[in-house]
Amino acid sequence: MKRPDAVTIIAVLVLSLVLAGAVLEHSFYPGEYRAEGTSTATGADFILESTLSTEYAVVAIDNGTEIPVSKLYIFIDPDYVPYCTSASGADSYITQFEKELQRRGFDNFQRTDAEELLALMDEDPAVGEGILIPFGTLPDTVYTGNPSDEFTKWTAAGGTVYWMGGIPGAYSVSKGQDAVEVFSPETVFPFVEGASEEEAISDIPVNSMCTGLSMVTSSTRFALSPDYPGVKGMGMKASDGRCSVSVVKDGPGTFFVIAGIPGDLQRHDLSAIIAAGVTYQSEVLAIENGEFKGSMTGTLEYSGANVSVYALYGGYFPIYGKRIIG
Repeated sequence: MKRPDAVTIIAVLVLSLVLAGAVLEHSFYPGEYRAEGTSTATGADFILESTLSTEYAVVAIDNGTEIPVSKLYIFIDPDYVPYCTSASGADSYITQFEKELQRRGFDNFQRTDAEELLALMDEDPAVGEGILIPFGTLPDTVYTGNPSDEFTKWTAAGGTVYWMGGIPGAYSVSKGQDAVEVFSPETVFPFVEGASEEEAISDIPVNSMCTGLSMVTSSTRFALSPDYPGVKGMGMKASDGRCSVSVVKDGPGTFFVIAGIPGDLQRHDLSAIIAAGVTYQSEVLAIENGEFKGSMTGTLEYSGANVSVYALYGGYFPIYGKRIIG
């Protein structure tokens, strides 16, 4: 059986990115870093420490009524993602992503194979649980394109999904087989109606979330249509309104779609979103940024009941991050 073109392209590019070395991957950080925050009646006080001169940003994010993801499952299984069996590219890509998460202050994650994913789907998602589908395919143990599939039940029960490498629900794969295209995935996930299969470059920051978290992805391939009710854009926006990051509600569940072929830029932005505690309802309340060395204190003024405050060092080349409140 011939592998679908989109999946083949993803496989080749993931491998080439790993072999070439990721642009934003840093292997050695000689400094020592610390960040702490305290909520106040008018916002938050914070203290930052760094033995090296570094850019910094402290961002206050109002999450409305939603709870940020605090536990992440990463789906990867060489028996169900065919290109994992022919090269180490996919495994290496996930390893780099895990390092990026840790560098940004998020370490509560675990890899999940097809069997473990099915077991996870058998229960309703716990508060704060999310799943990453990194290469645009789901195993047929949880998804075949039917509304009764276990994966659709889990998302409908309130789970958060981070999706990279294609249009959500467009491909399913059986053990040891090539991925197959799902007919009309929009019948299962209506929000993919009108999703982009063409490449376009976004170059306009959607809002202060983009600059505050130093988001860099510019591709809009696989982006959700801005015309679908409830689709919100994050990151960068193209002239047609499509964004490098799309987020939409699926009932009580949430889908984050990271546009483009999985690469270092996609990994960069997704790790920022997860580590900072971004949700569908997230809005930036306040930002302070600049450059410092040694120790500094500061204050953010805002009003909100469910606020995350995130500190990031290094800007577009992150060296340290921490959610200091929330």
